[in-house]
Amino acid sequence: MVLQYFLGLLVFAVAASGNSVWAQTQLRADSLKVLLNRPDDSVRADLLNQFVVEIREGDNASALGWATMARDLSLKLGYKKGLAGALANMGWISYRQGDFPSALALTTQSLAISESIKDYADMGSGFNNLASIYVEQQEYPTALATFKKALVWGKIWG
Repeated sequence: MVLQYFLGLLVFAVAASGNSVWAQTQLRADSLKVLLNRPDDSVRADLLNQFVVEIREGDNASALGWATMARDLSLKLGYKKGLAGALANMGWISYRQGDFPSALALTTQSLAISESIKDYADMGSGFNNLASIYVEQQEYPTALATFKKALVWGKIWG
């Protein structure tokens, strides 16, 4: 009984504190969602992509819907940076859902676009995502080489 009381207090304290990762992520996601009602432009595409990053670990289905919206908007605008971000998000969601062939294809497409527009900052996270997919496919030497690429890009541009 006493143990349950203290566990209850601990859970309450963590939930009540503004320092929990979940609370911070939810606050960022809620703040971004308010900004999504703007005109269809590159800023909206970027906000959509950032919103997906904030929610994709907790709600894959909803995140995929928002990522698809970011992809479609970016295609409509011809906004390659937004398209690369949307494809990266869709790749990560596919990875989390265990659809590794789709994750590999989407992540590879995202990396190709980032490289074509010389968006080197996003390439580090792209290589990290790609390496994670290789791990799941038990392609360990390729995964290690790709993680090393991610580290190099992260040190230069991160």
